[in-house]
Amino acid sequence: MIGNVNIRGIIDRIDLYQDLIRIIDYKSSVLSISEDEVKQGLRLQMLTYMMIVANNLQGKKYKPTAVQYISMKDETIDLNRIYNKCGDMPKQALLNSLEEDFIKSRKCAVWIFNEHRDVVDIDARHIKSPKNIYDFDKIQAYIEGIYANFHEQVLSGNIELSPIENTTLPYMAMYHFNGEYRIPTAVEVEGIPADIPFKLDKEEIAAKGAKEDENL
Repeated sequence: MIGNVNIRGIIDRIDLYQDLIRIIDYKSSVLSISEDEVKQGLRLQMLTYMMIVANNLQGKKYKPTAVQYISMKDETIDLNRIYNKCGDMPKQALLNSLEEDFIKSRKCAVWIFNEHRDVVDIDARHIKSPKNIYDFDKIQAYIEGIYANFHEQVLSGNIELSPIENTTLPYMAMYHFNGEYRIPTAVEVEGIPADIPFKLDKEEIAAKGAKEDENL
């Protein structure tokens, strides 16, 4: 439960290390998380999971480390065609190049919440933007405000149909809506400006790292 809203879901994977926790979601496509989508209430799944389990998992609290998408998209690579196309290039070199290209195309979208990057990916080879650090306390406060707004809207009877247009959904021909699509905007949260940055700047990262060291 977050505020007065009951939440139910299934978490694909939870990693625990000492007092740190990471949540991973497996997807059939390549996904990412943006601050705008979070503030608009469109990409809350993993962050909501983290808010719940970090505060109470089997009666224990954990420090949020990261939320991460891993793509399980199926691909077929025709090696014979590639071999023929690349001519005299040594096969092992070709395989190494293919592996690097594959890893680059499948780098995981991740939000890291503290300085323990090595816990997420020791060489940052498999994740996007490993230098970015996000302030989980700010994120949690904003998402709590989103759920409070949702709760208030429902109790007020404001349940009008106002979808956001998405032309990338599969089977678009099956979707029919004759009204006007809503333009996504940040949900108004009391006491928190919509332009508040979730990403820490260099000074904040340094201060956060120093605080983590003091707590060791």
